[in-house]
Amino acid sequence: VTVDGSSKRILQKEKMKNQLMVKQDTKQRERLSRSMDVISLISDDEDDVIRACSKTPFCLYLYTGVKLGPGETITVVLIGYFDQRSGVSVVRLLDTLQKDVRFQTSEDQRLLMELLVKLQLPLSNLVVFYCDAPHPEAFVSQILALNPTVVSLCRLPGLAERACRAGLLASFSYVGDLVRDLHRHCSTTNSVNGTLKELFADSGSYNPLCPESGDVSFIIHIVQKLVAIWWDVMEYFKSLSPERSVECLRSQLMDPKVHLDFLFLSHALEPLRALQNLQGGGSCDTAVELQLTAMLVNTYAASLLRPSAAERFLRRPDLLLLYSEKDLLPSTEVNIGFQAANFLLAAPLTDVSEQQDFVNRVVAFYRAALHSLVGSIPKQLGPMVLKNIGTMLKHPTNITVRPQSVYLTV
Repeated sequence: VTVDGSSKRILQKEKMKNQLMVKQDTKQRERLSRSMDVISLISDDEDDVIRACSKTPFCLYLYTGVKLGPGETITVVLIGYFDQRSGVSVVRLLDTLQKDVRFQTSEDQRLLMELLVKLQLPLSNLVVFYCDAPHPEAFVSQILALNPTVVSLCRLPGLAERACRAGLLASFSYVGDLVRDLHRHCSTTNSVNGTLKELFADSGSYNPLCPESGDVSFIIHIVQKLVAIWWDVMEYFKSLSPERSVECLRSQLMDPKVHLDFLFLSHALEPLRALQNLQGGGSCDTAVELQLTAMLVNTYAASLLRPSAAERFLRRPDLLLLYSEKDLLPSTEVNIGFQAANFLLAAPLTDVSEQQDFVNRVVAFYRAALHSLVGSIPKQLGPMVLKNIGTMLKHPTNITVRPQSVYLTV
């Protein structure tokens, strides 16, 4: 029996549909059951889908590298919309993309455009696009060229991780080196005490050869854990005989400026940790993810900007506000966290310039993190809208859409 190209695609699509249905594990089913709407991964007739999308807004989701079997992957295109017949939102398998693995992303881009042209989807009704490719910018550019009002959610995955890295690199880049050196000492010293061993007891995901690629949750965990046992660790290194490697660690841990930095980071990284844990959990409610992101932007903006400027920033993020001296909080009012503030009261830095340098590092952290966060939020949705995203989804009649923005009447 000879199977032509069209039939092969139909068979492959059916295979993909069946495998997607099978892979709905218990966690996914529990998450979906808590949702307002029922999500189905059953592919309808394409004509029915296109007919439905001509009358209602729809979303496109592109997932790359979906495993079909040993050594076999494929790119999947899903479409989501409100099914007026059943009265629920549905997500359906639209098609699968055959691709030449030698070109991967560029091949996916070409095939996606060919698919949209072939199906003649009413792209004026496309409202949201999501792609899990490592570098989705090319996909987003192509989609925006077809419909400039589309909201891209492609930058949401990894948002907390990028913001954390941006903040650390801006003014606390040495933290990664210090964690690496402590980890090396624990790994190569037989006489290391129990307190320090406990610090890295769960360091399985940490790669000391490339700390910048390590898990952000782990780095945050180490910072917060080290703050809690700082004095014990410092006393341990003071008790060791002087060696070059030990002396470097000892001098850093005994430096009040380093201790102060870690106290601040323990405070500032906590909301990022909460968002990172949510995003890394495997099953993440997008509305909750957006709300937490808005809360994080709000927290960081209020830590850096005067109240009126912070309010303006939340309504319409303008990165220039982060560099406006008249809009920044005075140095004494920048939020450094309770522990760092108490540390300065108990043992103020002897040099006034050192205290100002610390505040400058804090400001640089907040600026870099906010830069990263704002760059990851869909441009049409400001932090104020994201904060109320749950209300928007429950009461869509309150939404006003304009060419560059979305507004919510509360």
